[in-house]
Amino acid sequence: MAHPQHPSHAPFQSRPTASPSPTPSHPTRRIPRRRASSIASTAAAPAALSTPSGQRETHGQNTNNNNNNNNNNNKNNLLPHYTLSPTVPSPFTGTLDAALDAILEFGRAYSSNVKGTQPIIDALLSEVDAKTAWRELLLCVAEKAAPGETRVLWMELVFLVSRSLLPELVVENRRMMLRLYERKKQLAMRLVLRYDMLRAWRMEVSRGSHARDVAVTVASRPPPAHRVSAAFGRVDGVGLAAVEDMTDSAGREEDREKEGGRRALMPNIIPTLIAAPEHGYSTHAVRERMKHHVTDLDGYLLLTDEEVEGWGTAHLLRMACTLILHWQWLRQNNKILADMEVDEWEELGGKADECEWIADDVKRTVGLAGMGKKDKDKEKNQR
Repeated sequence: MAHPQHPSHAPFQSRPTASPSPTPSHPTRRIPRRRASSIASTAAAPAALSTPSGQRETHGQNTNNNNNNNNNNNKNNLLPHYTLSPTVPSPFTGTLDAALDAILEFGRAYSSNVKGTQPIIDALLSEVDAKTAWRELLLCVAEKAAPGETRVLWMELVFLVSRSLLPELVVENRRMMLRLYERKKQLAMRLVLRYDMLRAWRMEVSRGSHARDVAVTVASRPPPAHRVSAAFGRVDGVGLAAVEDMTDSAGREEDREKEGGRRALMPNIIPTLIAAPEHGYSTHAVRERMKHHVTDLDGYLLLTDEEVEGWGTAHLLRMACTLILHWQWLRQNNKILADMEVDEWEELGGKADECEWIADDVKRTVGLAGMGKKDKDKEKNQR
């Protein structure tokens, strides 16, 4: 059996490619770019982040005004979702137990009604196993379930992962990141165990006399003083029409949640997940490292009912596998971080280019230029 593949940290690519492999990655160590390919990176970029050039320019400018620490290249590319105020208190506890409880609840709702569901539930609840063939597990439902039930189950799996499982572990990951950066304030932010390293950072060319590729980021700020508690938050400076659309959408999602037990879409999910502590961070170095890097993962968190319902069967299966794999990668990353914390992150000491847990520059090129020191030495020895 082929060696498990790893998440890719190649520059942002928005074009769709082939369907994902059923084998999850083991997201532990950096590997050379020329050998790295991602199961997740094979999925098409969600429409939520596919903003045509020139559209929503006003919204992007307002985002930039609200995040003064962001680069000017963010102006025309961030959607209004990033400017929404976070939900306070957050509905996510940030624990693996909360995610497992959500899986158990999902199992109670579907395992007795849809044949072939229980093996999926058992695999989700179990420790991460790189040999789990998710595509085959999901296809088994099609062989056993009644007509129409398979598509419903796959759709609900997509919403379970994107609206419950991933958010819970993103919160857990950021809490460990904060403790880590508080202890090691100069640690490189390209830590491969970060939740926003599961997908390639979105890169854009900066403006000015020295144009260069820079990552698109969103500042992590404390919640506003008015302590927002609405599901979709309040908007500062975003076009009224866009806000009304989001509000109406959130209302429709809440109605659907009551009918089918599905968690409602939170248009402000990203601000809610990345909101800084009430009093901010202790130092500028920590604040910079806690910035959120925009990736395709953002689009997965913002998938709407209408978008998923419009997918064809093949794409729905592909995305269900992709989202589950992302959750597994993040679950494994969090476990590794927790184990490291017990030893006070000794493995993250020394120089960044000699640390197995620090990724090379996100603009890595094919060949030795894209490898860390140990990878380069290994490559030379093989010649």
